[in-house]
Amino acid sequence: MEKILVGIEAQRGAWEALGRAFSLAERLSAHVSVLLVYPEDLVDGVVVGGEESAKERVKLMLEDAESKGISVEFYVSSGSYEEEVISFVNEHGITHLIVEQTDEGSKEGLKCSKAHQNIRHRVQCRMEIVQKRT
Repeated sequence: MEKILVGIEAQRGAWEALGRAFSLAERLSAHVSVLLVYPEDLVDGVVVGGEESAKERVKLMLEDAESKGISVEFYVSSGSYEEEVISFVNEHGITHLIVEQTDEGSKEGLKCSKAHQNIRHRVQCRMEIVQKRT
């Protein structure tokens, strides 16, 4: 069975990547794990997209996916995004990693690209990078 992981940084979100994972899982009857990573110094107070926190938004999207019969699990961790994703992939036998790229022309985008390159070199699964819509 295909095992998909969506890695989400709490400050940025990765809503297109999460949508892509659910779409793929629906077609392949795959299992989706969602890993929400907070920086070590901040574990639940991050606000993304107005009033709702990243955790609340993920939970709403998971409920929708489950209502469509998609097998999903939700994990929350804190620490280095790169290290948490790499560790999760290796410990859980993930076969397909989906992440989201922010605007590549910005400083944040360059940091994001570097993180994705580092992850790609340290995991043994397919990795898909979804472009964030602006």
